Amino acid sequence: MTDEEYQKKKLIKNILDNPLFEVVLRDARVEIGLLMLEASEETKRAEFYSLNKALDRLVGHLTAIANEVRAEDG
Repeated sequence: MTDEEYQKKKLIKNILDNPLFEVVLRDARVEIGLLMLEASEETKRAEFYSLNKALDRLVGHLTAIANEVRAEDG
């Protein structure tokens, strides 16, 4: 991995390691959940559910990147 790639990945790791990231993530999930509950149409609820799943996948992908840096820093 190049130094630039490493620096980008390290930035992601630092963001995920920041305690405020969990707060922001929790707030986003609560907001999505509330939108799901307030939605009157099934299609809208399904959209919000998909958004929540996409957020899960994004966090998983970012966590995998952060773990690469943790392994390299070993």
